[in-house]
Parts: sequence; structure tokens; C-alpha cells
Amino acid sequence: MGNSSPTFDNLSITSPSEHAGVHIITMHKPPENRLNSAYAQTIIRALRHIERDLVKKGQPGKLGLMYEASLHEAGTRSTPT
Repeated sequence: MGNSSPTFDNLSITSPSEHAGVHIITMHKPPENRLNSAYAQTIIRALRHIERDLVKKGQPGKLGLMYEASLHEAGTRSTPT
């Protein structure tokens, strides 16, 4: 069996090498990143993967959950000129 990471519908996991023990789940389900039971289960599977495969025993770690803004939402924000 290979060491490939599992894939998750509408989300990604990043683990920045410059910040050991930090793992970020980013939701990619615009426009609103709404949770339903199926998407919640996907997030739970991602959390279990981090817990089981990415966090090193005895080492501190941090987890972040981020969402990707939709183009509509991003377009409504004011931008400096």
C-alpha cells in the first residue's frame, strides 16, 4: 500500500513545512460553505486523518479550519485604491 494522502470532497489539508505540527483544513464549497450532514462527515474524516496520520505522538500540534470565499463574496469587499 502506498503512502498517498486521502482526498476529501470540497476540502483540502495543508501542513506548512515552516510550522511543524500545524495542519489547516480549507473548505472549498462556495458560495457559502454550508454544512450538511454529508459535508460534516467529510470534515470529520479529514480530522481523523490528521489525528491518525499527520500528528506525531508526543508533539504539540495546532489545527485551523478555513473557508474559501466565493467570487461574489470576494467581489463585495472593499479594496484599497
